Amino acid sequence: MISILVLEDNEHLREKLATTLRGWDFTTKVFTCASNSDAIELISCQTIDVALVDLDVADGDGTITIRHFKEVTPEKPAIVISANVDP
Repeated sequence: MISILVLEDNEHLREKLATTLRGWDFTTKVFTCASNSDAIELISCQTIDVALVDLDVADGDGTITIRHFKEVTPEKPAIVISANVDP
């Protein structure tokens, strides 16, 4: 059983991902955040097994959250879920 953090500032996409992940049999908790500051606070007080991170969030680059997550739990994976529309 795993807990997952979704950092995505697009509310529709964030909720769609969370709904899908909550439907998986092996998921215990799905946490959602729209900002680096909220994600970092959550990582500091919850056990997170996997972080799904958008790189372009309102309060900066999502790598800020990835760095903090890897400092707290270096053995756990962080996965980028970002799109670039610039050709």
